[in-house]
Formats: sequence, structure tokens, C-alpha cells
Amino acid sequence: MTRADLVLADRLPTVDEHRRIAEAVGWSTPSPGISWPPPSPAPRPVSSHWTARR
Repeated sequence: MTRADLVLADRLPTVDEHRRIAEAVGWSTPSPGISWPPPSPAPRPVSSHWTARR
């Protein structure tokens, strides 16, 4: 494995790349068990402690 392979493996594929891979593999859409793109983490709610004291 070359260094370039490691760099590429470390990076998530973009949506376009994923679509290209999916077409190559024969999926028309990502399989139902896989959510793509990965869901973004929910924003953390601002705690009422900080909003109460200004």
C-alpha cells in the first residue's frame, strides 16, 4: 500500500464518488441499511444555565 492509498483511504468519498462507485457495483441507490451521506451530528442544545445568566 502506497502513501497515496493511505491518504485516499483516510478521506470519506464525496457524494459524486459514492454515486460512481455505487453504479460500478450495480447499486442504483445505496442499500437501505446504509445512510449516505452520513448523518451530521445534531447541534448541541444551548444549556438553559448559560442562557438564564447573561
